[in-house]
Amino acid sequence: MPKISIVLPVYNVEKYLPECIESLVNQTLNDLEFIFIDDGSTDNSLKILEDYAKNDSRFVIISQKNQGPGIARNKGLKVAKGEYVTCLDPDDWFELNAMEILYKKLRETNAEVLQFDWIYRYDNAYTFSHKSIEYSKFKDRLKKDCGTDISENDFFDWREHKNKFFNSSGGTWGRVYSSKFIIENNIRFSEIPIGEDRLFGVMTLYYSPKIYYLNEYLYNYRIRGNSLCRRQSEKYFYCPFVCYDEIEEFLKSKGCFDDLKEQFNAQKVEFFKMIYYLLPQAKRKEYKILCKKRLSKDMFKKVFRLKKSFIKNIFSVENVYRYNGLYKQIVILGFSIEIRKKN
Repeated sequence: MPKISIVLPVYNVEKYLPECIESLVNQTLNDLEFIFIDDGSTDNSLKILEDYAKNDSRFVIISQKNQGPGIARNKGLKVAKGEYVTCLDPDDWFELNAMEILYKKLRETNAEVLQFDWIYRYDNAYTFSHKSIEYSKFKDRLKKDCGTDISENDFFDWREHKNKFFNSSGGTWGRVYSSKFIIENNIRFSEIPIGEDRLFGVMTLYYSPKIYYLNEYLYNYRIRGNSLCRRQSEKYFYCPFVCYDEIEEFLKSKGCFDDLKEQFNAQKVEFFKMIYYLLPQAKRKEYKILCKKRLSKDMFKKVFRLKKSFIKNIFSVENVYRYNGLYKQIVILGFSIEIRKKN
């Protein structure tokens, strides 16, 4: 049995995939399993995987037609043979000693879920207003979002700060899980193409009485302007509806939705708003019409409360992020002009 299985959905990432793979095959812990689910790539991603797999028996490659990362990750979880399992996006990478550090700490603490820290790596499209590297400490994030102090290298219990449940639910990366824990609780990803990890994060947080926090930067998270979440079209309009319907259904089945309803609605508003801002401008009106039909009046108003202040409507210049990179937005007397910045 491998010590840790690493699940990766792959779709048209030939530019970034070798760096990701090198961070896996060169781990200081050797007893690993790499599960790649090729999601119908049309570039050389699958060939790159197959070339590496020729010389490394730890590779498991599954091919499917393009169905999105949620379905891909669920397939990976089903076939994983490792004692523990974690996820990695194919344009990101681990520190080379990550798996050794994680496995040692998992065994020491007998943790079912272990949270660790990560590093944001911004592509050129974002370095106009960001540093190229930004260190993110979960401890600091939890303090800021939840007002909760946790000791470094210790357990925390979400029930102690459940008024900020969704702030600590996390996503796919930055955590490693006991495979037994995932299987026994039937934890899964949503099958929508965007936001699929939100249900997974909620389920893992709910079922885990305590999560161990390891104060180590082990994950490198690449933020790029042309990633999936920044190339949206009308086929993704339904994702926010399905995403939060599934989460609501799960929380109601556990009898805790009423306690979490206020923050659930706040998170829902932010997700719908995020989708709006990431859409190409030509698609925003259509998305807004759909939301008006399907959301309550109160929820719709909160999502589309997008008006700028009086002063900013007269004149303002600021950087804004869109589905395909960074733009300079100039507003003059209520009229907006956006000029894409070059990388």
